[in-house]
Amino acid sequence: MRRIAVIGVGNMGEALVRGIVRAALVPAASVVACDARSDVAERLAGELGISHVPLATALAEADVVILAVKPQGMATVLAAAKEGGLSAGTIVVSVAAGVSLATLEAGLPAGVEVVRTMPNTPALVGLGASAFALGTVRSGRGESVARAVLGSVGIAIEVPEAAMDAVTALSGSGPAYVFRMLEALTEAGLAAGLEPAVATPLARQTLLGAATLADVNEGEVAPAELRRRVTSPGGTTEAALRVLEARRWGPILAEAILAAKARGEALGRAARGESVVPPWRGALARIASVVARGAHPVVVLDLDLTLVENAPRTRAILRSWLADLAHERRDDALEHTASMPLVFSIRDNLMTLIDFLALSDHHAHLASGIAHWKRAFFDPAYLVHDHAMPGAAATLARLVAAGATIVYLTARPGALAAATTAQLCELGFPVADAGAVLVTKTDPNEGDHAFKVRALAWCARLGEVVLCAENEPAHANAMHHAFPDALTVLVTSRHSLPAPALEAAVVKVVALSEAL
Repeated sequence: MRRIAVIGVGNMGEALVRGIVRAALVPAASVVACDARSDVAERLAGELGISHVPLATALAEADVVILAVKPQGMATVLAAAKEGGLSAGTIVVSVAAGVSLATLEAGLPAGVEVVRTMPNTPALVGLGASAFALGTVRSGRGESVARAVLGSVGIAIEVPEAAMDAVTALSGSGPAYVFRMLEALTEAGLAAGLEPAVATPLARQTLLGAATLADVNEGEVAPAELRRRVTSPGGTTEAALRVLEARRWGPILAEAILAAKARGEALGRAARGESVVPPWRGALARIASVVARGAHPVVVLDLDLTLVENAPRTRAILRSWLADLAHERRDDALEHTASMPLVFSIRDNLMTLIDFLALSDHHAHLASGIAHWKRAFFDPAYLVHDHAMPGAAATLARLVAAGATIVYLTARPGALAAATTAQLCELGFPVADAGAVLVTKTDPNEGDHAFKVRALAWCARLGEVVLCAENEPAHANAMHHAFPDALTVLVTSRHSLPAPALEAAVVKVVALSEAL
């Protein structure tokens, strides 16, 4: 590297300039800054001894160009780079979120070596976590430059470009999750009776110390082991972790990161000008194509919450559990079940009521509630509470009319097959004599996931699967892996919170009709 030009010196661009100068990758006089706000670039030049020059000059004189502009400003900079004639062999490093290597390479002169990166804001204090992906022109210099520049403000890890949305979701957006946790820890300390002057530094130092402890033990002691070392059996930490696990802390965090990844992918598609037609639509067209080839189209649908709304049944079971509970506020809790938001996990629904009643032994009451749930959920007496999801029956009628066979999958024991079929018929769904098959468990001891995997293998023998619908993320992913060419959708109840996001190829929708 002889001369480095940093185009855009906002927070991230400034952090990189400071890192480059601090690490002495090149002499300060060989670093040039360019920004639409000339006063910002001039301030840095005066403070660090770098140069401040116009865009055309910066591009023409540098052998390494760092593009730290916002994505919406990238087109202008690329046009200037092309007109200014960056020479072949110039290294261009982009830190613009969502701008693909293909977009960058198409907008730059031939022979320019491009590296796409994703740093994060702790780079401002030299503790950044950055990833980078190499373009099609690879001399080895681009990788060396990326490692040196990003390494001057933290760590740098090479990944394939396909992983950049996941990187953005984990480390790019990650500081916000940590800051939110810091807020929550501080608020919890205040709720426990601490003064702000005590709770705030204790919470902040706890996060910093724990992260540092994990870092110095990296490769030797896993985070899970570090957690176990803090958790004494029957102690305070174990009591807190039980609450976090009961509230599905891990899955909630995974849901947040997958949602961020999905949003990044959507923004990338929009930036590339790709079709706005949702990728989960087109089931009827696929069925027509399969029929035209002389094959047999199959639609595989999980029964619970995909086609049938069982929120009323859930509320009925929660009320029956409360009815056997001796508590002075039991009647208030019974009334609360009619309006409380329901979520995907029965554990969370039970914990909502346990918290509402301020029950002291969370673990025992949760175990009691889950045991009651398992006894009651498949009781035929509770099936009468189920209702059809809006438009689901009509949607299936259209699929059958197009020539598809509907396969309903349910983990309900075989003894309930007749009651379930009757319930489907009452709700207006196609049944066995109208282009549909109900596949249910024959072994009540078989796990739900094992049953689904076995049932999917049978569906593959029945015909060509064109559409799968599930309400459980893990099962939906299993469907997608079993039938990667089929449309796979995750259907959620309008009476429940959105279920977790899925892998890139599995799209969440809120009504089965959207797949048509």
